[in-house]
Amino acid sequence: MRVVGIDPGTMSFDLCGLSDEGVILDSTIPSAELNSNPNVLFDLLDSIAPLDLIVGHSGLGTSLKKGGEIGGMEIAEMLLAPQRELEGKNTPDLIQAMYKLYRDPRIRDYPFVFIPGVVHLSTVPEYRKINKIDLGTADKLCCAVLGVKDQAEALNIPYGETSFILIELGFGFNAALSIVNGRIVDGAGGTNLGPGFLAQGSLDAELARIFHYITEAPPTRLTFASGGVMSISGNKELTPEEFGKNHDRYPIAWEAYIEGILKAISAMSLGHKPREILVSGRLSGLDEILGELSRRCALPVRRLGGLKDAKTAKHAAQGAAILADGLAGGRYKKIADIMQIKNAKGTLLDHIYFQKIGKNSREILQKIWES
Repeated sequence: MRVVGIDPGTMSFDLCGLSDEGVILDSTIPSAELNSNPNVLFDLLDSIAPLDLIVGHSGLGTSLKKGGEIGGMEIAEMLLAPQRELEGKNTPDLIQAMYKLYRDPRIRDYPFVFIPGVVHLSTVPEYRKINKIDLGTADKLCCAVLGVKDQAEALNIPYGETSFILIELGFGFNAALSIVNGRIVDGAGGTNLGPGFLAQGSLDAELARIFHYITEAPPTRLTFASGGVMSISGNKELTPEEFGKNHDRYPIAWEAYIEGILKAISAMSLGHKPREILVSGRLSGLDEILGELSRRCALPVRRLGGLKDAKTAKHAAQGAAILADGLAGGRYKKIADIMQIKNAKGTLLDHIYFQKIGKNSREILQKIWES
């Protein structure tokens, strides 16, 4: 079995390849470079061909689909943006790179499969999806896959007995997922939590009403990718490492960030007692953050463990590779089966009750694409 997982991050695309012998690809590509030259990705894939399956860069997610099944509606769902915007000059490199790869005819010639987000999963109760879109993007689902493997091996328990809260601390957004008996049962994406490093997190709808007075233009993706720790600190050059090491210089930003994570842990603990808190993402490597969470949480807190020989690819890419192996019937098939990834269905708008959008979700996605 030879598979690859791809994680589209804010700053870079990470690729992790697995075979029965171990890691065969461990690489990262800056999003700006991939946006200007999509050949870089295909060259990497060709370097380890042949491949049985590639879990692609799925954004907000879609029900399980092959590369040849990706059309305008699927792109609108995964990126939640019209074609006009995706082809615009002001669209971030990450989004433009994803769009170009979706539209590249070569995607039909490779064994790509695009995966769901948390909202598509049958393991999440319907009532938790009401009027929500981002319960966790496809890459967060992949981190949960890695978490199931990690905890099962660390505690020497079956995959189906794993139970944890996953906290993803990305460079842009944070996210939180609840895993019970090896299945994702709840989640909250970056616009439903406290502030991330770049992004403001949850948004007061009253603020959204007056955005055009503040920005003097309609809000864009970049609008929501600001207002977080970097903005609160007042230091436009702030790095995650500087924030962790010298957080006493930024007490308001630090407390807002930490308390947002603690509130997410509390919400994800509702109704069950997880074994531990697993932390993934760019900022999970900061001892100061893990130490603060450990001091203020009743549960054990540790960094999510990765694949032994993967030194470059982030957690999400590693999880995507494990999922690719499982979906292809490899050694991790039981993880994919327990998490019921193949049972994902519908669209991310199916559970919106406002103006009966959910009943017309496919038509709405088509309108988004064509607007």
